Amino acid sequence: SATLSINKVAALYGVPARTLSGRLNGRQDRHTAHEDQQLLTAAQETILVEWIIRYSTWGLSPRKTLVEEMAFRIADIQDVRIYRIGVHWYERFVIRQSSRISSSLSVTLE
Repeated sequence: SATLSINKVAALYGVPARTLSGRLNGRQDRHTAHEDQQLLTAAQETILVEWIIRYSTWGLSPRKTLVEEMAFRIADIQDVRIYRIGVHWYERFVIRQSSRISSSLSVTLE
């Protein structure tokens, strides 16, 4: 069987050859590589997303301040001592989780 070069496979799937080469050599995607710099781990964000979805099933739409408060509490429960949530944390969280929570959040950003 013929083997394909990284360049040919990258072109076939429409991804940059450097990206494919990096992944084959163990490089992580950008989100995973910076997870340790985020307020919550992926597992903690899942807990927060599940809470948002459950909250919205009650006919309520959590506002930015309430989501930030829950994030703070989740981090605190896990013994992660934080003193404040970053200015843009909420917006970035919504972008990261948009496919899961887009219809569950309040439209009004405080």
